Amino acid sequence: MGRVMGEIEVASDARHERMDRVAVLFGEITAATRDFLAALARSDHHRDWEDEGFGSCAEWLAWRIGITRGTANEKVRAARALEHLPLVSDAMARGELSFTKVRALTRAATPESEAELLTFARASSAANLERLVRGWKTLGRVDEAQQERIRHNRRCFSVSPDERGMYVVRGRLTPEVGAALDTLVRRNRERGITPDFTSGAPTWNSDRDIPWAIEAAAMEAIDPWEEPAA
Repeated sequence: MGRVMGEIEVASDARHERMDRVAVLFGEITAATRDFLAALARSDHHRDWEDEGFGSCAEWLAWRIGITRGTANEKVRAARALEHLPLVSDAMARGELSFTKVRALTRAATPESEAELLTFARASSAANLERLVRGWKTLGRVDEAQQERIRHNRRCFSVSPDERGMYVVRGRLTPEVGAALDTLVRRNRERGITPDFTSGAPTWNSDRDIPWAIEAAAMEAIDPWEEPAA
């Protein structure tokens, strides 16, 4: 009886060793895959594929290592995303996350959310993580739409004279409009362009991309005048 039990224990130990070896090798493959993605990102950053006559990094990669274009696109996308996700990148480099999980994470994770998503990734299967990421992205789109509505409703712009005859400009613009006005105004300042009042109605001394009144108002809003001391 003891001999039989001993043989069973030996067989069990051998089985566990084989299974552990599989897991260890996969961890090493995962770590090597992270090195591959880092090298891919560097090559893409330098646009090495362009010098070889290819239209994109994915196109070159598909040709170079013999994979489909869709698979190449996913690897390039993940490689680029990992450059901005240090926690996910480190976990993959240690062999803790498979490329399947990393691919899912890079579809939704940001530097602000990667820690939370990484916790889910470690505790769940790849299939469950895929479902979580799909739900996360849906919620993200809802949040973005809500924020856009809030920004839209808070827009305002006013121009009014004060008791000194000066005009007071106040406004709250959407990020896109504000950035465009800011760029135009700063460009005019760099060029030294000023409005010409000699002909009565104020005009600009060069062709303008937006009406002079809006640009002048935006300029006042960005760089308000200082009221002189009484």
